[in-house]
Amino acid sequence: MYLAIDVGNTTIGVALIAQNKIQKQVRFSTHPLLDAYALAKCIEKDFGKEFDDVIVSSVVPVVSNSLAECFEKYYQISPKFVKYDTPTGIEIKINNPAELGADLLVDGVAGAKRYPESVLIVDLGTATKFIVVKNNQFLGGSIAPGVLSSFKGLIDNAALLEDTVLTKPEHVVEDTTIGCLQSGLIYGTISMVDGIIEMIQQELGPLNVVITGGLADSIISGLKASFVYCPDLIFEGLMQIYEMNYQ
Repeated sequence: MYLAIDVGNTTIGVALIAQNKIQKQVRFSTHPLLDAYALAKCIEKDFGKEFDDVIVSSVVPVVSNSLAECFEKYYQISPKFVKYDTPTGIEIKINNPAELGADLLVDGVAGAKRYPESVLIVDLGTATKFIVVKNNQFLGGSIAPGVLSSFKGLIDNAALLEDTVLTKPEHVVEDTTIGCLQSGLIYGTISMVDGIIEMIQQELGPLNVVITGGLADSIISGLKASFVYCPDLIFEGLMQIYEMNYQ
């Protein structure tokens, strides 16, 4: 058994994998001050010592360093960190492959496994990411602010909005300040996602669409685009990369 870890800017997801299946999964908030000891306590609480290896997708370098120290010091394991040059079966066709975030690559691997000829992955997290893979070639995509990022930007600049709860309102036209804010953020994101999906397909032709990400729940019910929802796509990709390279 091994751990698959997804380190994002908002949360850290940890899944225990056995026989290529997720046996257990937890998430906790990302904090740049989490040191090796604090991470070890988080891991031990939910997973004990049930695993003998670790694979990591991380976009937060300081947490990557703490994770490496955590597993080497407390578990005597050297984690496998996914990087742009990790063998994945995907050819990276962007201008500078070294710039490619591990999360985008891992999502691309999992999406291409589902739809080898063409796939557009929409990852709704801290950022809203659009990822295109055709014939096992990672072509690039588009990145926009995520719902929470936009929400935080408004809150930071409008003190009276600080108690707003970010949920999808019943109507687009609301009659309260909080309702108007919720409408603009949620329905604005829905329109953006639908619009960018449409523009990408106009540019590249028909693509199978897979949606994932921690903030997808508040968005997907309003989309007009045809898609498959896969909340565990990042872990699917990590499992495929692990199986390809380390089993």
